[in-house]
Amino acid sequence: DIDRGVKWWIQSGKEYNEEKLCWMLPVYKYKNADLPMNMLKLLMRGQVTTGFTGRQGSGKTTMMVAAISQVDARFNIRVLEMAPEMYLREIYPQRNILSVAETPTVNAAMLQDALKKSDAALSIVGEVATDVIAARMIQMGQVASIFTIFSHHANRTVDLVHALTNSIVSASGGSATPATVEPQVIDVIRVDCHLDYDVLGNRYIERITEIIRLDSQPYPERLPGESAEDYKIRLDKEYYTRQTDRQSFTTRDVLVFNPHTFTYDVARDANGKPVFFSPELTKHIFSRLPVDEVQQWKDWVNKYWFDDELGKKAGD
Repeated sequence: DIDRGVKWWIQSGKEYNEEKLCWMLPVYKYKNADLPMNMLKLLMRGQVTTGFTGRQGSGKTTMMVAAISQVDARFNIRVLEMAPEMYLREIYPQRNILSVAETPTVNAAMLQDALKKSDAALSIVGEVATDVIAARMIQMGQVASIFTIFSHHANRTVDLVHALTNSIVSASGGSATPATVEPQVIDVIRVDCHLDYDVLGNRYIERITEIIRLDSQPYPERLPGESAEDYKIRLDKEYYTRQTDRQSFTTRDVLVFNPHTFTYDVARDANGKPVFFSPELTKHIFSRLPVDEVQQWKDWVNKYWFDDELGKKAGD
């Protein structure tokens, strides 16, 4: 078995190993594992700002370290951490990587200002665990680099957006409000890769989710035959709805995990059709892929998500 490259993971209730005195299960228990692996590779090659979320011990840092292997090797990588965890310079010694961490005399703000002057192509925030780090992470995603990856302990994508918004508002000392901050958070963070594990310690990517902004829709135009007064009333109603009840973003799962069968699959809508990223994000990804990789990625996406009979093609 060892010669054939078969490795084993500890798992209760399968095959008992007398030597190790534990229950064993093959590592290939995860079905369609190439699906999330290729999706993460596509996100890194497509330069998409991605958050790796989940509870402690779910494998966020390990997943980030692995994802970095798919980033263009010519990109300069700048890492901001509260405490050294990733050790990227040791793992990728041939890459241009600068890692910094807070000290009692050097805070995150000073470090981020220094990183902005260091020609970063990819910014990494090891763990967004404080209000100040959250604010700095969003700023890095806006001005400091091409794209950003980070980890966070949010349980849901909605919680991730709200937690970052509240952290930035808190760090601003009252000079910002959720209404002004949330659109910026949504503009920066495009994808949430959520990790989890079960009671037996099996770790997995629970879902990969896109964050889609909704409040960028234009205000309604005047209808034929509609009076100026009625049109004004309708515009006022739309305005106050957007300012109060209307949600500014929605989420869309594109990949999900079935913990009962240990199978990865594409997410599907109510009609059973596969759901892919929004046209805007799809265009962003394919416009940044290396030219020689575009066709193979189009073929891969079409294979799992698009119905060729309808003439739909990824990236068109």
